[in-house]
Amino acid sequence: MYKLDEIDIKILQVLQTDFRLPLTQLSEQLGIPHGTVRDRIRKMEDAGVIERYATIINPAELGFL
Repeated sequence: MYKLDEIDIKILQVLQTDFRLPLTQLSEQLGIPHGTVRDRIRKMEDAGVIERYATIINPAELGFL
């Protein structure tokens, strides 16, 4: 079981809102060094905490509903 700390939780909260946010902006937003953010995301990916990144399409906006 992967143990999340406060920094991991903050990173995940931002990624849930916008997973395409560049790491430089994410690190600036959280006040955490870029390398730390990169390494923590990689560790959570390797541990299976982050399984994938996804795009949710709204069919109504495309005229399908």
